[in-house]
Amino acid sequence: MVDGTAVRSCLMFAVQADGHDLRTVEGLAKVGELHPLQTAFMENHGLQCGFCIPGIVVRAHAQIEKKGADLTRADMSRHLGAHLCRCTGYTKILDAIDALGSLRQWLASVPIRARFTSVPNTLIR
Repeated sequence: MVDGTAVRSCLMFAVQADGHDLRTVEGLAKVGELHPLQTAFMENHGLQCGFCIPGIVVRAHAQIEKKGADLTRADMSRHLGAHLCRCTGYTKILDAIDALGSLRQWLASVPIRARFTSVPNTLIR
């Protein structure tokens, strides 16, 4: 992402990024722990060969930040049209994004104190 917007890295020269805020898939995680979206991809088998997944994860992150709980599977499917994955279909990738969306909706509906004591069974796999 460049300045918070998903861009195609293959169409951007490095010199064009000078002076801008850049975020890559590696930049989503904190030191020593994965970002929840990266974990969702891992737990839902959304990871494929690794060629297109970094861009898909960053694109999904940008859309989640932009739309939050309003992001639908159909919206994300449309946004994935900018990516070519030859390994498989996009079902598991969309499942991973849906799983994170379910978690975000649950977190938004539960008081902070209760978040540490109860997790709905539908979110545990």
